Amino acid sequence: ATMASRRPVCVLCIFLILGAGVCAVVGNELQDQVLNACGLPTGYVQTSHCFVDSTHHTCCVLGPEARAYADSSGNPIGTASSKAFFAKHGRMPNATDVTPWCTCFGSLVCGYYADKFPNDGTAIKFIYQPQSDPPQGALNVPSSRHCEAKARDYFEVAAHGTPGVSDPRGSSAQCPNYNVAANVAPLAPLENVGSPSVQRHDLR
Repeated sequence: ATMASRRPVCVLCIFLILGAGVCAVVGNELQDQVLNACGLPTGYVQTSHCFVDSTHHTCCVLGPEARAYADSSGNPIGTASSKAFFAKHGRMPNATDVTPWCTCFGSLVCGYYADKFPNDGTAIKFIYQPQSDPPQGALNVPSSRHCEAKARDYFEVAAHGTPGVSDPRGSSAQCPNYNVAANVAPLAPLENVGSPSVQRHDLR
């Protein structure tokens, strides 16, 4: 069975008299394993799309500049990742924290932000291999849109656009020394989410 066939199937919403709602999402073990590896909360409606749709496959840690830019450019994942951080850790991120989020692999969002803000901690933590069971992904991906594009080509994921990402194409040829196949490995929960071991811009 693939992860796609085990998507979350139960969303229970109890709407209160004043119009507020309490919602719980029942996920699945495979998705929960990838969410845990990324440092994202499970059983949380705002991350129920992560790693089970056609594009949200990159586990990205967003620095403060990237969060602010995303929110101001029509892709409000800065706020979304901060709320997910609160759901996971019980506090809002401070000015130096990085916040995990599942970004659009098809438009190379994480690599684009890492290129644009090279000093704020934004980086690719891993890229989930779609529908893998048990879940696995590309690790040690240099944090640039070109290396993310190389993984996108390898996993045969379609390219698309995202607001605020002016060049979602990328070029595998500009990431010559990263071998995707050699870095695909099983995903397990990772510790120290705030300080992930990631590769940045050394594409030599």
